Amino acid sequence: MSTFLSSCAIPRLFLLSLVQITLVMVPCPIGTIHAVSLVPDQEVSEGTDDRIDAVQGLVRGTVQQVGFRAAIFRLAIQYNLSGWDENLPDGTVRFLLQGPRSRIEKVVGLIPSADPKGRVSGISTEHVPVSPDLRAFTVRGWTSKSRGYSKPTDLVFPLRSPDTPVSRKEANRTYHGILKEAMGKGN
Repeated sequence: MSTFLSSCAIPRLFLLSLVQITLVMVPCPIGTIHAVSLVPDQEVSEGTDDRIDAVQGLVRGTVQQVGFRAAIFRLAIQYNLSGWDENLPDGTVRFLLQGPRSRIEKVVGLIPSADPKGRVSGISTEHVPVSPDLRAFTVRGWTSKSRGYSKPTDLVFPLRSPDTPVSRKEANRTYHGILKEAMGKGN
């Protein structure tokens, strides 16, 4: 069983006896209660039992006009997660992360310290259905005051193959390449 399911304090034997059931409700670290698919042929990350999951979240605090969405974008690049993030009119940032459950948990844990200019006062998350067609992470309507870029532009990172995390340095290189391309197209 994955570390994630083990950390939810569900006896292994109980989980194994539920393999014929499509969904079971379990308490988990992200959110409160969510459904976990126990279908044996569900996509898994290479060589592990790290199920593909999807989490939508809302970040409150000083998280707009400080580079916060770009920081989440770099984390998605580093951990090879699909999804999106966007600013909401109330000053919050909404995001969706999809990929191996352990990587989602890691990124959600890193979000509060992802942007040194931002200040997170709270994060709420909930599990949502996995979208098999989601194969990229998109910053929706990105602009940058510090870069003098005011035309809302989507920054898009297509998932890497093979599906593995990379160093923070490599994620930053990828991010800057995507940024350069997007800003070049917007001029």
